[in-house]
Amino acid sequence: MEWMSEGVCTQVHPDIFFAEPTNLAATGLAKKACGMCPVVDKCLQYALENREQHGIWGGLTVGERQALLRKFKIPRKK
Repeated sequence: MEWMSEGVCTQVHPDIFFAEPTNLAATGLAKKACGMCPVVDKCLQYALENREQHGIWGGLTVGERQALLRKFKIPRKK
């Protein structure tokens, strides 16, 4: 995925995006980085379509992404 190389996440330590869900400091840092990212929409779309079960993708946690999937019935990428 070509867009990934443009992500802000490539410029910070990756651990903040895959920290334990209870680590609110890391979650906050990851979300802040995503808020400045030029490919955040592509990242979120990828995570939703591929049902990513770990980490912060597109500025959202696993639980937040699962809620979107339920609400909007987003299909899995084929």
